[in-house]
Amino acid sequence: MKHVTWWWLSTAVSAVLIVVLINLWIQMNEFVIEPTQLVSEQETNEYLQKNWSWLGPKLKGKLHIYIGDMDTFYLNNAVVLLEEFLESTKNPYYDGTVEYADRKPHCWGPRGAELLKMFEIHILLQ
Repeated sequence: MKHVTWWWLSTAVSAVLIVVLINLWIQMNEFVIEPTQLVSEQETNEYLQKNWSWLGPKLKGKLHIYIGDMDTFYLNNAVVLLEEFLESTKNPYYDGTVEYADRKPHCWGPRGAELLKMFEIHILLQ
């Protein structure tokens, strides 16, 4: 079993940050996607749709997206489209969460003790 060092991020996962997390996860599991292959929120969604057959089983239950519905960079609009795709997935169903906060800006998401508790639960369930 490989020893893996995790860098936990204390900000919300935006549609762009999903690319980073997917890339880290894939690289740790000996799959490689160059970060330059995914450069926008739209391309992230398209990539997941095209590759869900092999990527879906690896990401099942691991996508948890938190975003303010008044995102400073309007990424909440991209997350709505991503959520529509994720909710439509089958074999496997994505089994994650997408949570919007009312009138919150970019980088909204769990922080501090709440975030640490989420990590604890995730690690214990592994």
